[in-house]
Amino acid sequence: MTASRERFAPEPKPKSRSKSRSNSQKVSPPKVSELPSRLGKSNPLPAWLKSLLIIQKGSIGLTILLSITVFGVYSWTVYAKKTWNEQYRKLEHLQRSERQFTANEEALGHDLVTNAQKSPSHLIREKPSQAVFLETPSARPKLPEPAADPAKDRPPNPLGY
Repeated sequence: MTASRERFAPEPKPKSRSKSRSNSQKVSPPKVSELPSRLGKSNPLPAWLKSLLIIQKGSIGLTILLSITVFGVYSWTVYAKKTWNEQYRKLEHLQRSERQFTANEEALGHDLVTNAQKSPSHLIREKPSQAVFLETPSARPKLPEPAADPAKDRPPNPLGY
């Protein structure tokens, strides 16, 4: 059995000396003495790609501007609708009050007419001899203004000192 195992068993690989050397001696990366003046100089972008990038930047800016405008118009319409509703409610209230005042005025007028028709003896026609004339009072003399007290002009003394 041992002979068959040896035949199918993988052979051990010998350790290479190069790996052990690479661990002990590290290879340093090459040093750069000068940086290139322009990285994209060797591979410039095609003109159609540049124009697409410019169009993309412009469309982003336009989208932001339009979004702000739409938000402003929307908020203005909401505010306008709110104020219009408030003013319309006030108008309806004033119209309702006007109708009530008109109805009350007509009811009072109707009551006066019906009372006058029921008992006409209470109402007497006016005569110029019955008029009462009042004389206008004479003009009052103006009172002299009191002299300004210097004590009133001073600020009060602080109470805490």
